[in-house]
Amino acid sequence: MTEQPEQHDLAASADATDAPEAPVDEPTVDAPPLRTGNERVDAVLESLEGLDDGAVEGHVPVFERAHEELRRALDAPADETAAASEPEDG
Repeated sequence: MTEQPEQHDLAASADATDAPEAPVDEPTVDAPPLRTGNERVDAVLESLEGLDDGAVEGHVPVFERAHEELRRALDAPADETAAASEPEDG
């Protein structure tokens, strides 16, 4: 006698996975721009601020440039990074 594999009730298992998704918080239009205090990082953040107004196809090169600039900022010597984030006198 061969045993038949156990059959699962697909309707019952679908109910567990069909839970509604949690709502996504929309960004607040009046929110102030995010600033870190590091001039180089803040410049990258500014470059990303207008992305919502453009076509999605244009996002990739902007993100690639932002990623490269952030890597440069992180790879910079500590004294160069500190100097870039300090306000200039004069």
